[in-house]
Formats: sequence, structure tokens, C-alpha cells
Amino acid sequence: MSEAFVYIWRNAKTNKYYIGHHKGTIDDGYTHSSDELPDFPKKSKVIPDHYTRRILAYGTVSEMRTLERELQLNRKAKCWGRYYNVQVSDYDRKLPPIKWLHECFELDADTGILVWKARPLHHFKTANSAKATNGQKAGKEVGFISDLGYRRVSFTWNGKSLHWYQHRIVWAMYYGYWPTKSLDHIDGNRTNNVITNLREVTHQENSKNLRMPKNNTSGHMGVNWDKTRSKWKVRIQVNGKRIVIGRYINIEDAIAARQAAEIEYGFHENHGKN
Repeated sequence: MSEAFVYIWRNAKTNKYYIGHHKGTIDDGYTHSSDELPDFPKKSKVIPDHYTRRILAYGTVSEMRTLERELQLNRKAKCWGRYYNVQVSDYDRKLPPIKWLHECFELDADTGILVWKARPLHHFKTANSAKATNGQKAGKEVGFISDLGYRRVSFTWNGKSLHWYQHRIVWAMYYGYWPTKSLDHIDGNRTNNVITNLREVTHQENSKNLRMPKNNTSGHMGVNWDKTRSKWKVRIQVNGKRIVIGRYINIEDAIAARQAAEIEYGFHENHGKN
């Protein structure tokens, strides 16, 4: 099943809030898909300065659609504001116990690789199912690489067959608890689940260590050519707010200004380097 999350936007000018859901992961860059935000075009790549956003919850697409509908019903109650600063939560998904994970997988923390074990009978409905599954999977490396570049694994837990991110399983098995925040791949490689390459961060912190976008043409994050002024435009996004640093004739000056801003706002040294 596909992952999704529910988000809330705040318009600082009007102090109004807008709810929507997004298919993808909380680690993806995005703007919005709502039809209700005034002066903020749908799927616009430019975020107006008076708009900020927060992630409320994540889960399957169907779960997030249900949650969005429930929140929409509360519009008249004007209670959305209280959701704005809530902790990101895994909506309505019961996580497998750590012991259960160790019954499923063998973890090599130095490589981040998970291998299927011969799982115990209580993981299955019938003995025949256990025999068939273990015969097919035991001893083999777990999972597949998703379209978004993450390693994932599919298994049934609590009556639901869902896709799970392997880096979160690696973290849970190694440290003995499920992460409560986003997990950042420090080197920017989403398939590198070596435990030393993972760090637990807030969504805002995670946004300060992103890969270079594929559509980047300057070779540097936040630096692009402004055709109307024939200068290099430098921007940086901090906590959902896009800041224009300035425009420069020479690209070297533009890059230096961007690098100085990254240091000022606490960006990771690997941000935009891969």
C-alpha cells in the first residue's frame, strides 16, 4: 500500500488553516494539492512568505483520506489551530513489537541489510502457510527498492498487509524502539541503511539535509538564473518559509551567499551534495 500524510497550512495574514493530504512520504519535498488555498496556486513551486505548514500524521493513502475527511468535518468548530503544533504521528497503525521483528529478520547493522529468518508458526494462520513462506523466503535478503528510492518490505501485521520502510525497521531492531520522528539518511543515499548513516530528526531538521533536485541546472542548491534580471538568484527554505537571499552577477558570489546562509540556519554539511 502507498504511504501518505495529512498536512495543515497556516495563512499568517488571515490566521486561517487549511487541511489536505499528500501521497508520498514525509521525507519528500512538496507544496500542496488543495483547491482551497487563496493566493497560493495549486502545486505551485513557490511558497508565499505568509504560508507555513505542518505535518499532522502519516499512514496509508486510505487512512489519510479518512483522517482528512474527519478533520474537514471539524471546520465549523474552528479547531484546526490546535493541530498546528502537534507531534507528527503514525496514524492508526499499530507497530509490531521489537521481539516480533527479531523473529522475522536477521539484521547486519554494519551493512543495513535484513535477511528473512525461518519465522515461527505463530506468525501464520496455518502450518502449511508457514512452511510455504519460510521455504520461499528464509535466508534471502529482504525487500525491494520503491519508486522513491527507499528500501521497503511487505509483510502482514495486525491483520493488514502493508509496506514498511526498512530503515525504520533497522533502527527499531538496533536500538530496541521504533523511531518517533523522521529518519535522515546522512549521506543522502536512501538505500544505505547502515545504522551509522541514520539519525532521528524532526521534519524541519530533515529538510536541511536533502539531495540535489534532478531539475537543478546550476549545480548548487538554492541557486538559479533569473532571466528577467540577468542575475543569479539565491534562495533558502527554512521551516516551510522561502527566503530570498539576493541576486548576484557572478555565480561564485551566489554560491558563497548560499553557503553562508546554510551555516547560519544550521543546514547539514551534506545538504545538496549528492
